[in-house]
Amino acid sequence: MPAYKAYIKELNDKQDSASLVKLIEHLVNVEGSDSHGRVYITPAALDNFLEVVAEMDEKKNPNGFVVDDLIPLLEKVLPILRKKEEDFPDQLMRTIKILSQSHESYSDNPKVYKEHAKAAAFALGSFNFEKGSSAGFAEQVGWYLDTAEFYLDADIPGSASQQVKKAHRLVSEIPDKKDLRARFKLCSARVADAERKFQDAAMRYLQISQSSEIKDDGKIVEALKRSVLCAVLAAAGPARSRTLAMLYSDERTRSLPSFPMLEKMFKGFIIRKAEVDSFSSLLLEHQRVTSKGQSLLQQAVVEHNMLAASQIYRNIHISQLAVLLDLPPAKAEKLAWKMIEQGRMKAVIDQVEGFVEFLVAESGTSSMYAWDVQIQDTCVQVNDALEAIAKRHPTFKA
Repeated sequence: MPAYKAYIKELNDKQDSASLVKLIEHLVNVEGSDSHGRVYITPAALDNFLEVVAEMDEKKNPNGFVVDDLIPLLEKVLPILRKKEEDFPDQLMRTIKILSQSHESYSDNPKVYKEHAKAAAFALGSFNFEKGSSAGFAEQVGWYLDTAEFYLDADIPGSASQQVKKAHRLVSEIPDKKDLRARFKLCSARVADAERKFQDAAMRYLQISQSSEIKDDGKIVEALKRSVLCAVLAAAGPARSRTLAMLYSDERTRSLPSFPMLEKMFKGFIIRKAEVDSFSSLLLEHQRVTSKGQSLLQQAVVEHNMLAASQIYRNIHISQLAVLLDLPPAKAEKLAWKMIEQGRMKAVIDQVEGFVEFLVAESGTSSMYAWDVQIQDTCVQVNDALEAIAKRHPTFKA
């Protein structure tokens, strides 16, 4: 073992990647099971190799590998270890961890970090804990969350969601790990946010901002900020209204730059284009995407203004509604129909006259709606009568 250590240090000081790779191939293929074989020597030598090459302190390792050279070295070592995964699972796990940390070192460079985050996520996601690893539940949860966070940084929310689900199966087994549980909640909120499940994300972020498990004031404030952003972007309707009410009643939101928009939405005011443009600068990068010619914020504000109109008007002509929403009349009508169908707005559309009639808040109905209900009830009664006749007179055909 002393000879291996000396040789590893010599190759590290020379930055001789090719010889180090050959050494790893030799180590994992050593035959025998005595004190000079792979059972005792190889794991210790591999651990020493990883310890030496991963040391980035210039005082401790002045001639060592820089991260640009370390990544390709580890990428050549990984396939060798994978062939013996069941024999050296902990060494494989540590190699992947060091590789992911090397990729993470590029996080200060947005131009290249997304690709490095993707590579780190793929490396971490390739490890199988069922092949003999000594990792406990806490370490596995941390591993899954690392993987999910890298996937989120790489803008691959679907894969991040899968990793969070894996962590979810184990997080109940670590009740004493409050920091890890808090990190799990934050990662779950980020996944919902990235998948545009804004209503769910808003509530998750709000719960995090109120959690006693998080001691970092910066993380608490950030979670509250994100909760407001997601609530604004969420689909207009009763669920979002409840979330807006909870956020508006939280005194901490008064100091946020997003509060003016929160207040207008909570109070049901019409929101103008200038206010949308101002608020858009607060959004995170993944929240600024466009779909069908509109940004997510524009879509959310149009739906909000539709609900706001329902609180202001008893009825409104579709052409006037289109001007209010800054949409073509056909799109304004389609949006109204969609929100009515989804139960997010109570109204009826008179396509003959071209009006949208909103339900009266006091009675929860409107004349047109009541007329529709009466017709429906009549049809049901006629159908019941026909069924009764058919039972008594089977030969009768309606």
